Amino acid sequence: MKKSKAGRTASRANRRLMTSVCVTLSSGLALGLLDGTSAMAARKPPKYIEWPPMPAESEPVAVPSAPPPPATDATPTTPATPATPAPPATDPTVPDLASLPSLSGTVHQIAASGDFLYGQGYVTMPFNFSLNLAPGLGQFTPAVDDSPRKSSYIGTTLSYSYNQKWFWDFSYRKGSSSGDTEVPLLPGFTLPSQFTISDNWYQLAVRYEMMRGKRLRPYLKIGVSYVMSDLKVNSNEQGEENGLDLYQQKDQTKDILGNLGFGAVYWLKTGKFKVGVQFEGEGFFGSRSQESLESLPGIMGPDYGWVTANISNTIYGGVARGTMRFDYSLIKSELFRVYADVGAQANFTQVRYSSVGGAYNELLWGPFVKLGFKYSF
Repeated sequence: MKKSKAGRTASRANRRLMTSVCVTLSSGLALGLLDGTSAMAARKPPKYIEWPPMPAESEPVAVPSAPPPPATDATPTTPATPATPAPPATDPTVPDLASLPSLSGTVHQIAASGDFLYGQGYVTMPFNFSLNLAPGLGQFTPAVDDSPRKSSYIGTTLSYSYNQKWFWDFSYRKGSSSGDTEVPLLPGFTLPSQFTISDNWYQLAVRYEMMRGKRLRPYLKIGVSYVMSDLKVNSNEQGEENGLDLYQQKDQTKDILGNLGFGAVYWLKTGKFKVGVQFEGEGFFGSRSQESLESLPGIMGPDYGWVTANISNTIYGGVARGTMRFDYSLIKSELFRVYADVGAQANFTQVRYSSVGGAYNELLWGPFVKLGFKYSF
């Protein structure tokens, strides 16, 4: 359908109006852009932060690595224990007894002791062996008689041990005996007299401790002994003319013995202070040689020509001792101990005289005491 002339004229007018508006907007926009560009050109350039120079392409760029994770322990952690307070200061010149070595770690041991025996019993003595050899005195018949005696012995023992298994003992004892006797000069006639005996004992022995238990400790012992004795007999009556003893005898005796013994101690109480019972037994066998010189100075004078008789004997016997032992450690490590033995001892000896035949017995018994110490290192 065709538009009218007036409608076409209105359309053209609208288009012209729209064109004018567009041109006006475009001109304003262009002017605004130019003004903005001029303002930006007149404004001072901004300050930029200077960064460090970039490394060359050949240099690697260091990239900070992340910190390693904390190390963890695979084992379970235990709660922290409270700190132990420091020990009090000690004098460096005084040894710490608790730090001393224990007894089980020692190798050597030394010991020393002293003992005392007060005994009684009887002893044998030869008579007329020497008188029978003097000129014109063959009527005196050799005889052996025993007489009661009282004796005291004091002694000491030194010991050394290696590994507390083998012990080497050296012992010395000095004895003194005295008593009254009847000298059988002739059949049916005896002469009251007094006698004294002084003897010295030396013994070297080795002990082997078979078992070192907490309570029982048995041992074996083997050794040798050497004994020297001096016997003196003097009559109680003197000669009317010269005032000398009617009878005198001087006898020197030497014994060489082999010893074999055993013993054991059983501790009733252990610890720092120990109490035990102890038994010791020892047998001996050997020979005795005697040099006996007899005279009748109150009857025939001291220069009559008296002759010394040599007598050979065989002796054997034994020693038994039973004691209570008290043992005390002076220090905590038990390396140094003192001890005491209190009890009784008995000695039995049998003497065989080859010239007269037969065996004659000797006996000695009495209380026994020993004090000693031992040190292990």
